[in-house]
Amino acid sequence: MQIIFFIFFILFTLNHLQSSSTSSLLSSQAILRVDNYWVDSLNMNMVGMWNFGYPCAIYAKDNYLYLGSGGCVIIFDLSDSTNPEKIGDISFPGTDVRGIYIQDTLMFIGDGEKGLRIANISDPFQPIEIGSYGSYFSHSVFVRNNLAYVTELNSEIIGELVIYDISNPQEPHILSKDTLPEFHPNDVIVKDKYAYVANGQGGLRVIDVSDSTNPFEISHFIPPIYGTYVNSLALCCDSILLFSAEPGVGNGGLWVINIKDPYDPYPMGCDTSFWVGLDVSYFSHYAYVSSAEDIKIIDFSTLSYPHIVGELHTPFALFNVVNTNIGSIIYAGEWRKNGLRTVNASDPTLPITIDYDIIPDLSIDVSVQGNYAYIANFYSGVYVL
Repeated sequence: MQIIFFIFFILFTLNHLQSSSTSSLLSSQAILRVDNYWVDSLNMNMVGMWNFGYPCAIYAKDNYLYLGSGGCVIIFDLSDSTNPEKIGDISFPGTDVRGIYIQDTLMFIGDGEKGLRIANISDPFQPIEIGSYGSYFSHSVFVRNNLAYVTELNSEIIGELVIYDISNPQEPHILSKDTLPEFHPNDVIVKDKYAYVANGQGGLRVIDVSDSTNPFEISHFIPPIYGTYVNSLALCCDSILLFSAEPGVGNGGLWVINIKDPYDPYPMGCDTSFWVGLDVSYFSHYAYVSSAEDIKIIDFSTLSYPHIVGELHTPFALFNVVNTNIGSIIYAGEWRKNGLRTVNASDPTLPITIDYDIIPDLSIDVSVQGNYAYIANFYSGVYVL
């Protein structure tokens, strides 16, 4: 057996040496790029894709809701806010839409490993991609005037706030970057001349962006519970910032931060009575926090004493759920059972599900017969294309 293995090893080595010159020639084209770990295609062109998957981003504006599902965005009509109606979708080349922001008739997408994407949504039934800028990994997006603020990774270990000039949406380009101290930048909100970044274990970072070509950090707040991972932000009352967090050690929860002086953000109160806070939105003095297994409704009318007043438990663990709201109607995109859950929280002590839309899930197998493809989806059944 050892002799056979040795002969096989020699033959394999000789074959490898013979093909090394060819491999070297191809490597610059398609095999591996040192500045990007993704492998490019060689002699292949994509002609179409089934690009649905887990919901990782959500945005509601006017009468429409935009739900990132895998590598696409599904558009819902909210004319009847209690019964969202799917009217359109658009696929992007990435597999993981992480951030959505709407400004006028443009939709800005943080498309994971495929960077910043821009689509025209003047016709929500037929959105069209019009511009893009590739990057290592784009996450959250915030847009103001002709600038887009995007949290990104520029490698597997370095996070950044990247500022783009989007005055020409067909050709966005980078104006500047500010390196963040941890490598998991999440959400970003811009107010006045400051950007507030949920920076994972790096806590809340405050960055002066008054000069869009030279952003720099001026302050930060890191929760005293070791390893707390800051996920999502919501700005209310002009000087109050809510952020949700999940634990490294201990609990996560919801924090109420005073940012009246951006140079000195400080906590006014927190509710860490629950395990994990993933996404946060708010209405009036109620925060809606997506947790690991439910939605928490937290009264923060007394800033020093935010506390849970209502909960919505679901049949499936929400796990990395994203949520947004219009008034007291909450829309939650759920990983498990892959759907959009509509919740009426007009009585915050008793939120109830009033609608549930199944959306296409992560595809795990496919069979093709003639002109039809049968797609096995993880939780949402079989689709025929």
